[in-house]
Amino acid sequence: MGGNLVGTQTKFFNGAPTGTGFRNGTIAFDTATTPWTGYVYYNGWQAFGSAGVPPSDITLTDSHILVGNSSNLAADVAMSGDAAMADTGQITVTKSSGMAFGSAAFVSTATFDAAGAAAAAQAAAEAFAANASNLSSGTVPQARLQVFGAAQSGIVPLSGGGTANFLRADGTWAAPPASASGANPTATMGTAVVNGSAATFMRSDACPALPIATTSIVGGVKGDNSTVSIAGDGTLSAVSATSSTPGIVQIDNISIHISGGKIATGIEHPGYAAGRYYFGFGVNAAGTTAAQSANTIYAIPFYVPFPTVFTKASVFSGTVSGHVEMGIYNVANGAPTSLVQDFGSIALASGSTEITGLTITLAAGTYALCCAFDGTPSIAYGNIDTGEAWRMGGSNNGSIQSGAGWTGAWTYSAGALPGTFPSPVYAANVILPLTFLRL
Repeated sequence: MGGNLVGTQTKFFNGAPTGTGFRNGTIAFDTATTPWTGYVYYNGWQAFGSAGVPPSDITLTDSHILVGNSSNLAADVAMSGDAAMADTGQITVTKSSGMAFGSAAFVSTATFDAAGAAAAAQAAAEAFAANASNLSSGTVPQARLQVFGAAQSGIVPLSGGGTANFLRADGTWAAPPASASGANPTATMGTAVVNGSAATFMRSDACPALPIATTSIVGGVKGDNSTVSIAGDGTLSAVSATSSTPGIVQIDNISIHISGGKIATGIEHPGYAAGRYYFGFGVNAAGTTAAQSANTIYAIPFYVPFPTVFTKASVFSGTVSGHVEMGIYNVANGAPTSLVQDFGSIALASGSTEITGLTITLAAGTYALCCAFDGTPSIAYGNIDTGEAWRMGGSNNGSIQSGAGWTGAWTYSAGALPGTFPSPVYAANVILPLTFLRL
């Protein structure tokens, strides 16, 4: 069929299709009206550009849209790129220029309604991506912004008000922990660590107790101002130990030696026995007597290996006239020094002349045991023991006998030996009278 439709009514084939053709019949068209350009539709003449075709009559894939293609014809196309569209007409934007939302500069999603208009709140959130200053002005809904966390930056979450809570590192607000209270210490010092469990702190003016040291407890040592005393600068001092008083022991490597951590006496001694007479070293007891000088103190070294208390002092006399004074001095730097004890004066008798009832308390060490006379009595003396004279030394290498003992000038006065030994002189070839001590 060809030609143009004109204003007159024209009849064409009419009828339903059967097989490969149409039934015989006619189709009646109404006279065309202006505009004169249009198209034939099943219900009559339709002008181009009119809304005469219902959307429901157009075939279109679910959630697709009609888009003009390069041939200027409508084409069935799925939405792609930075957005997707549901069959309800809702568009979801997930990216911007290919960049997924999720940073502080973007909101996570933007939803459009079926008419294609962005919701007001979402539009404000989208605007934040282009202008971060909107955050401070309050134009961006906080619900659309990213909250900071352990691995991301963002805004601070809502605090809920108040003045007590604090912001934690995990991005949450929390109440402060209960405040600890001060307490006084209850534990004491020791060798083991004390791990406390109390939810308290020690007050600044508190201090743990310091126990006194015992054989099983580590602690402090308390000065008693008798055995041990403590000076204002913290210096400790102690008295010397005796047989009855605890104190310190001085190691001089003469009376006491230390070897391999063990203590041994400098001279082996079997101990003192009752009834025995003990004299000094450096001489041999000869058993003979010789005249002695008046107003002279004779002293010989006397070694005490351990603390001992003697009760008797004596000399052996061959004369029955005159008096003897006996006593003992400390020794330092090879010579007698200060008086330890004056045993007193007694009249000489033939044979043993002994002062009894004494308490001569001597610590371990070397002393100068002495005697002096108010006349020239004949007194038992000791021969020079050259085997022991090495302890005292000699004035030269040809006269070792000069190391047997000492003498000192003193005007005899009963019961009054001088407090300091008078100008000690090493005895050189001098017959030294023997003084004895007994338990």
